[in-house]
This record gives sequence, structure tokens and C-alpha cells, in this order.
Amino acid sequence: MGLAYPTISSWGSPSILNSIEKANNLYPSFTMCLIPNRASIALGADVSSNNAYQWTAITQQEYYSIYLTDVAVAGQSLGISPSKLNANQVIVDSGTTLLIVTNGVMKAFQNRLQSMCSTVNLPGVCDGGALFQGQCVSMTSSDIANFPSLSFTAKGTSSLAISGSQYLLNNLDDNGNPTDQYCLGIQSQDGIPMILGDVFMQNFAIAFDRKTSKVGFAPTSVCP
Repeated sequence: MGLAYPTISSWGSPSILNSIEKANNLYPSFTMCLIPNRASIALGADVSSNNAYQWTAITQQEYYSIYLTDVAVAGQSLGISPSKLNANQVIVDSGTTLLIVTNGVMKAFQNRLQSMCSTVNLPGVCDGGALFQGQCVSMTSSDIANFPSLSFTAKGTSSLAISGSQYLLNNLDDNGNPTDQYCLGIQSQDGIPMILGDVFMQNFAIAFDRKTSKVGFAPTSVCP
């Protein structure tokens, strides 16, 4: 849709968003809610004074890059330094379905889940690690509830957590109906930005304020 900064344009033209804002004299900001079955976007919404939002600076005006200070599982840090987390930027991007992390974050996440196997059974983790091999596995709602939260802390925010029910994606059948098969909605790759995609974004109302050069995160209760 052209929601990023016009600096990434290969032909140097204003983005669709910039054109809409200029034509309608809108405040240079938009807010997204990616809640399943009730997603919405508000153009020109100024929520800069809304106390429900936590704000972090946009570090590069290309995509919406932010600075992460920590990644944690069940509230416990994975111990990965900010310099490693931000080595290739971290961007918030609704154009990416999954959550893309570094290989180091993925390995630490896997290790943390495996360390839970002495007290709880996590399908696809405690029985060979199929989830981390790109496979989908059978799970009940109780199984999913046993998966811990995964949280990201940006500079200036508290931890922004998503639950197992959000990073475990249901593998629909050929007719689009739910099954008992779930896959990990997280992939890893080094050498590219870490991408907080839809898997992460669905748990928040997220404001992209280009006037103040900040990204804001609020509970989905503020969504329409």
C-alpha cells in the first residue's frame, strides 16, 4: 500500500500515504490494528497525547526501524545484547506475516522452551523439536496455553509480549477450516533486519507517527 517512507522509492516519488495525507491535509501518522477478523487502519490519527501508548523513536526513516533493548521468554531475558539485536536493524512491518528473528534469538528461544520440558509437555519442542524444523504438530488448546510469552522491549517501552496462541499458527485445511495442526509463526535468518511482522503486531494497536518520528504501542482495547 506504500506506508513506508518515500526514501525507499526507486523512482523518488511520494508514497501513496504521502499523497493521501497531502491531498486531505492529514496529520502525518497512521494507526494499525491487526486483530484477526477486525483489522483496521486510521490515516491521519494523532494519538501522540494518548496515554495508552508507549513510544519509541524511529531510528531510520526508511522502513519503521526501532531500537530493541531486550527479548525475553516468560518475562526472563534471553541475555542477548542490544548490539546483537540491532545489528541489522529492527523494523515493524505489516507487510511481513511472520516474526523474523536472528539465528541467535531463535536458538535461545528454543533452548528456553526445551528447558521447560521437565515440568510441562510442549508438543513440537519436547518430542524432537519438530516446530523448529518447520513442521506443524498436533496440539490441543491446553497444549497451546502451556507455551510461554515471548516479549520484546524497545527503548522507552516496557516489555511488549505476545502469547503462545499468537506465535503458534493454525494450519488450515484446503477449505480454510481450522485443524489441530499448529506451526511456529517465527522464522530466523541472519544478515537481514529483524522484522516484527503480523504475528507480533496483532497483539497491539500500533501508531506510526512521522511528525514526531516515533512508533507507539497500545493495548488492542483502543482499537475500533
